[in-house]
Amino acid sequence: MDPEAELMLGFEGGGLIAELLVKTGDSVLAGAPLARQRDELERIRRDLLVTRLSSEAGIAAQEARIALMRNKLERARTLAARNVSSDAQVEELEYEHDLAEIGLEQAVADRQVSEKELELAKAQLERKLLSAPVDGVVLDLFRRPGEYAERSDPVVQLGVLDPLRVRAFPHVTLFGSMAPGDPVLIRPLPPFEGEFEARLTHVSPQVDPASRTFAIEAELPNPDHRFPAGHRCLISF
Repeated sequence: MDPEAELMLGFEGGGLIAELLVKTGDSVLAGAPLARQRDELERIRRDLLVTRLSSEAGIAAQEARIALMRNKLERARTLAARNVSSDAQVEELEYEHDLAEIGLEQAVADRQVSEKELELAKAQLERKLLSAPVDGVVLDLFRRPGEYAERSDPVVQLGVLDPLRVRAFPHVTLFGSMAPGDPVLIRPLPPFEGEFEARLTHVSPQVDPASRTFAIEAELPNPDHRFPAGHRCLISF
């Protein structure tokens, strides 16, 4: 009885391992944290950007400046219509009003850039955390805290034990008598007792000429991880 899959998991980038969050034999759910690299710099950058974005002062200041310049411009135009103010003063205020609007556009653009930088900082921080892609059991650990792990280095081996994959090699005389989807009975060897139903998932179309056998695979549900991977069993059709 073999695992459905054995996954060798590592970080997306190199770095020092800060802590291992699991131990061998632990059952984990998809998304559970397994290990973490040192991430002090990434956390500082994220916190700085959060602080920067928490303030609306830059945009508020530009909006207030635009409102002030608009009022001044309206008064200047009124006075110019009465020949109390010159056209040059009106043009100067129009220019300052346009500058204030450009300043507001720049403040909004700066905030949008900071929001994207925050998304990037969060993504970089997430890369420092190794998480389980599927439900499984920790089979082995290959690194310890304080060690450096390259991008290609395995850190955690995760086994998918539900379902278990059962392989057998029946004699060629049974070839053609079974097909994927057929039920089979699995009887684990001691200390386990009882028979358990499984389903064929694969029947090889090829016969081994030396042994006169062909390969089949069955899927045995193992939701509570009752049976360990690697244990032997008997299969009956």
